[in-house]
Amino acid sequence: MDVLTIKTYNKEAEKISNQHDRLAPKRLYELVLKFFIPNRKTLDIGCGSGRDTAWLATNGFDAMGIDASFGMLEQARKRYPELTFQQIALPDLAGVSDGSYSNVLCSAVLMHLEHGSLKAAVKNILRILSQGGILLLSFRGTRNANKRENGKLYETITKEEAIDLFEKEGGELLFYESILEVGRNHLWHTFVFKK
Repeated sequence: MDVLTIKTYNKEAEKISNQHDRLAPKRLYELVLKFFIPNRKTLDIGCGSGRDTAWLATNGFDAMGIDASFGMLEQARKRYPELTFQQIALPDLAGVSDGSYSNVLCSAVLMHLEHGSLKAAVKNILRILSQGGILLLSFRGTRNANKRENGKLYETITKEEAIDLFEKEGGELLFYESILEVGRNHLWHTFVFKK
């Protein structure tokens, strides 16, 4: 994970968490319910405020959240003390056992990784998925390479590049869509892969 991005999340954790908690990613949740294997171990990579981890748990998934930012984890633990959150980061996902999750949610994370670490991140995301497991991946596209906004890195990853990276590591694309975020003019890419 990009060091300056982590520092920004640590410094602005409460503000960012409050912003995230005001959003309800309805479409993302619809896709989780459509594709995720019900009632199974589910990992929320880049859990931030814990909002999505809590939603997963409320909807029957055995959910745990991980994040690179101790500040964001502090917010998640404060908001959802009954849930489990750990400080684990991409690209290596150190300490997460091979094949240990049936479902993985990775929303708004890959765009904060330096381009050179994407291949390792993809390999490790698929490594922790069980055979037949489902990954829901979502990230914001950017028009400028390595654009930094408010201290956070937004790396350029194309639809084709993401599909190629995951398919080369054994992922099977089940679904793709792109949605233009109203008001902010950001294009979001969403994928569902099966291992």
